[in-house]
Amino acid sequence: MATAHLVVLTLGRDVLCAGVYKNRLGELLANCRVDGKELSALMVASCRVLANSEETTLYVSDQERAKESNVGLWRGEFVRPWVWRIKN
Repeated sequence: MATAHLVVLTLGRDVLCAGVYKNRLGELLANCRVDGKELSALMVASCRVLANSEETTLYVSDQERAKESNVGLWRGEFVRPWVWRIKN
């Protein structure tokens, strides 16, 4: 679902990414844009991915608006990926 939407957003378009900072694990986090719009914000707003508030608060407001819509991830219950990774 998320991958398919990302393909729709990016297919045939230039995607520009710039490293922003390294997280606590030393991984470089990047901001990617297509047609001047942030891909992360678009994906969170479309209810297909979650904002990781452990890393940044940039997309939390987008997520709150998405949550109110009761669609995508928000139409049912799920385990947040970072919780699943800890348990598995």
